[in-house]
Amino acid sequence: MSSLLNRSHCKQYLLGVSEQIRGGKFTRVGADVYDYLDSVVRKACYDLVKGQPTIGKTLYSPHKGLDKKEYDNG
Repeated sequence: MSSLLNRSHCKQYLLGVSEQIRGGKFTRVGADVYDYLDSVVRKACYDLVKGQPTIGKTLYSPHKGLDKKEYDNG
């Protein structure tokens, strides 16, 4: 099964977060991190679809009030 993640973007984001909150202590990303993140994303997608009402055709976020900028690295 192929990954849902773009490894290059994940690495760039993770190292950017490392720079912001840990002073750039981390400079590499282990291969197991991508597998872990991919499984978290798959589970989140599954839960999102499962939690939708049975009517309608559009998937909606259960966190409409969540500010995307809070997690945006840039």
